[in-house]
Amino acid sequence: MTISLIDDNDSPPEFGSILYQKDINETLTIGSTVITVAAHDPDVDPRITYELSDSGGRFSIDNTGM
Repeated sequence: MTISLIDDNDSPPEFGSILYQKDINETLTIGSTVITVAAHDPDVDPRITYELSDSGGRFSIDNTGM
């Protein structure tokens, strides 16, 4: 058996900022975009996955523009 490793995940994703903060008006319509975050992965075959932790189902990620 031969196993070929094509690329090692040796480069972490790079974000435009270390911290993203956004004030949200309480009258904002449900389904509105609050903030757009993007990352760049310098690896050969980049696969970046975004997820929200502890959002209680109140927030979601729309990745249709990716």
